[in-house]
Amino acid sequence: AYLRWMVETGYTLLAVDYRGYGKSTGQADFDGAVQDVKAVLEFSETTSRGLGIPLYLFGESIGSTLLFKALETQVVPGNTKALIVEGGFFSPRFVTANLIRTRLPFGIAYSWLSYFMMPSALGLQRGLLSRIQIPTILVHSQSDPVVPISEGHRIYDALGGPKWFLNNAPETHVVGVTEAIRGRFLEILTSLQ
Repeated sequence: AYLRWMVETGYTLLAVDYRGYGKSTGQADFDGAVQDVKAVLEFSETTSRGLGIPLYLFGESIGSTLLFKALETQVVPGNTKALIVEGGFFSPRFVTANLIRTRLPFGIAYSWLSYFMMPSALGLQRGLLSRIQIPTILVHSQSDPVVPISEGHRIYDALGGPKWFLNNAPETHVVGVTEAIRGRFLEILTSLQ
């Protein structure tokens, strides 16, 4: 619902729940979710080409990681104008350790457990991100209570192509493109058409 304004602005939107999430059936599984993203990329490219409309790829939180992971082995669709990443993270181990440290009593003593809880394969690689030459817009809440804004900056710093970083004001995780930054966001999208 928080992306409805994009449809009202004239963009076509396809929202997907990965297997085992939301209203999708199946078991939640990281590798399966990456396969789901690859299938959506193929479908989106074919459909957007057929309709003659530009393609923008949007991932939020774990969805951004899944998108980047899918792009490790799949070429960015040729008609893609931009990647849009909201609340993304570079290292799930760091995010998990931070959550343990800040939300549990005596969490600082247990934050090392994140290294056993989160497989290293979930993290992003600087080499992969530096090869992505497609324009990328990163949106991150300044005081995100789940994924520190430093994680968004790590992605931004590693990206190779044109990029923009927009700070969202609300103190929440994945709130969408708020009115405070919507004008700049649309200005960037328009410049890429």
